[in-house]
Amino acid sequence: MGHFLSKVKHRWNKSKSSSVYDYKVIMFGLDHVGKTTIFYKLQAMTCHKGNKATQLMKDMMHTVPTIGFNCETITYNAKKLNIWDIGGLKMEALCRFYFPGATDLIYVVDSSDRHRLEETKKIFYELISDKELEKIRITILCNKQDLEGSLSTQEIIDYMDLERYIDKTKQQWRCFGTQTLPSSSTQAAQPKRKPDDGLAQCLQWITSNKPIRPETRG
Repeated sequence: MGHFLSKVKHRWNKSKSSSVYDYKVIMFGLDHVGKTTIFYKLQAMTCHKGNKATQLMKDMMHTVPTIGFNCETITYNAKKLNIWDIGGLKMEALCRFYFPGATDLIYVVDSSDRHRLEETKKIFYELISDKELEKIRITILCNKQDLEGSLSTQEIIDYMDLERYIDKTKQQWRCFGTQTLPSSSTQAAQPKRKPDDGLAQCLQWITSNKPIRPETRG
């Protein structure tokens, strides 16, 4: 545990000491919701090197549950985003370590897993009620929209009472639908509808807003 915390602290301090990024984005969600796949997709979308993009696409097909974190900096709209993919929320005591300095939260929901919606809702509101995140910008990604039986983005919004409970004067938020893998890779899935993959909209929304720096939070 001590070694793990030292590793996190070293990477976090390294990212803090660098002034080359415009946004620090922390990505949370329950285990097996597709966070790491999204992490690789975000890199592939913004990568201009053919070989690296191809490798990232391959990595998407063979993801394993994240133990600890993944961290990379990507560029979109000439803005740099330092993105942290945090392992499944089974280590709640450690989650707060990632909060300081974050400008944006991406929270990933598995739209096809109705049995854990109550759990994901509970964890979400516990996260955004933390004082460190009380003014953070929030993006909810309703993932796995391409799977049969998944709830629509609006159904997720309604179930989680997002329009009712999020204080918009403190926390700006948006919700986008995403799919598990690129359509060419999801041969086993029979989509009930052709989803509009929302990762580009997610990046566009984040980078079109002025970064909320920690020192500006009250």
